[in-house]
Amino acid sequence: MPIQLMYAAKLYDKYIHQKKLNIYGKKPVSLPVPRLVVFYYNGPEGEDDQLLKMSDAFNQEGDTGKADIEARIRMINVNYGKNGG
Repeated sequence: MPIQLMYAAKLYDKYIHQKKLNIYGKKPVSLPVPRLVVFYYNGPEGEDDQLLKMSDAFNQEGDTGKADIEARIRMINVNYGKNGG
Protein backbone atom coordinates (compact mmCIF):
# COMPACT_ATOMS: atom_id res chain seq x y z
CA MET A 1 0.00 0.00 0.00
CA PRO A 2 2.75 2.57 0.64
CA ILE A 3 3.62 2.19 -3.05
CA GLN A 4 0.22 3.74 -3.85
CA LEU A 5 1.32 6.89 -2.01
CA MET A 6 4.58 6.99 -3.98
CA TYR A 7 2.63 6.63 -7.22
CA ALA A 8 0.26 9.47 -6.23
CA ALA A 9 3.22 11.69 -5.31
CA LYS A 10 4.79 11.11 -8.73
CA LEU A 11 1.51 11.96 -10.45
CA TYR A 12 1.21 15.16 -8.42
CA ASP A 13 4.81 16.08 -9.27
CA LYS A 14 4.06 15.59 -12.97
CA TYR A 15 0.84 17.63 -12.68
CA ILE A 16 2.64 20.49 -10.89
CA HIS A 17 5.33 20.64 -13.58
CA GLN A 18 2.85 20.43 -16.48
CA LYS A 19 0.71 23.24 -15.03
CA LYS A 20 3.84 25.22 -14.01
CA LEU A 21 2.47 25.69 -10.49
CA ASN A 22 4.48 27.56 -7.86
CA ILE A 23 4.38 25.28 -4.83
CA TYR A 24 6.69 27.61 -2.89
CA GLY A 25 4.56 30.74 -3.27
CA LYS A 26 2.32 32.41 -0.71
CA LYS A 27 -0.92 31.15 -2.24
CA PRO A 28 -2.04 27.54 -1.72
CA VAL A 29 -1.86 25.35 -4.82
CA SER A 30 -5.09 23.64 -5.84
CA LEU A 31 -4.60 19.95 -6.68
CA PRO A 32 -6.99 17.31 -8.03
CA VAL A 33 -8.60 15.00 -5.46
CA PRO A 34 -6.64 11.72 -5.30
CA ARG A 35 -8.44 8.39 -5.72
CA LEU A 36 -6.31 5.35 -4.85
CA VAL A 37 -7.78 2.07 -6.09
CA VAL A 38 -6.48 -1.50 -6.12
CA PHE A 39 -8.26 -4.17 -8.15
CA TYR A 40 -8.19 -7.48 -6.25
CA TYR A 41 -8.27 -10.80 -8.08
CA ASN A 42 -7.20 -13.64 -5.83
CA GLY A 43 -10.13 -16.00 -5.47
CA PRO A 44 -13.84 -15.43 -4.89
CA GLU A 45 -13.64 -15.07 -1.11
CA GLY A 46 -13.47 -11.66 0.43
CA GLU A 47 -15.58 -8.56 0.44
CA ASP A 48 -16.72 -6.87 -2.78
CA ASP A 49 -15.25 -3.55 -1.78
CA GLN A 50 -13.19 -2.50 1.22
CA LEU A 51 -11.29 0.54 2.40
CA LEU A 52 -7.69 -0.06 3.50
CA LYS A 53 -5.52 2.33 5.48
CA MET A 54 -1.85 2.70 4.64
CA SER A 55 -1.01 3.16 8.33
CA ASP A 56 -1.96 -0.49 8.91
CA ALA A 57 1.21 -1.40 6.97
CA PHE A 58 3.52 0.72 9.16
CA ASN A 59 5.85 -0.93 11.65
CA GLN A 60 4.69 0.63 14.91
CA GLU A 61 6.84 -1.36 17.33
CA GLY A 62 7.67 0.82 20.31
CA ASP A 63 5.86 3.82 18.81
CA THR A 64 2.88 5.01 20.84
CA GLY A 65 1.88 7.87 18.55
CA LYS A 66 -0.15 7.89 15.36
CA ALA A 67 1.39 8.31 11.94
CA ASP A 68 1.70 11.84 10.59
CA ILE A 69 0.55 10.70 7.16
CA GLU A 70 -2.36 8.54 6.08
CA ALA A 71 -3.70 7.29 2.78
CA ARG A 72 -6.86 5.32 2.24
CA ILE A 73 -6.95 2.85 -0.63
CA ARG A 74 -10.17 1.41 -2.02
CA MET A 75 -9.75 -2.29 -2.83
CA ILE A 76 -12.28 -3.70 -5.30
CA ASN A 77 -12.79 -7.44 -5.72
CA VAL A 78 -13.02 -8.11 -9.47
CA ASN A 79 -13.66 -11.86 -9.27
CA TYR A 80 -16.64 -13.24 -11.18
CA GLY A 81 -19.79 -12.82 -9.11
CA LYS A 82 -18.41 -9.90 -7.10
CA ASN A 83 -19.47 -6.26 -7.45
CA GLY A 84 -22.41 -7.16 -9.70
CA GLY A 85 -20.22 -9.00 -12.19
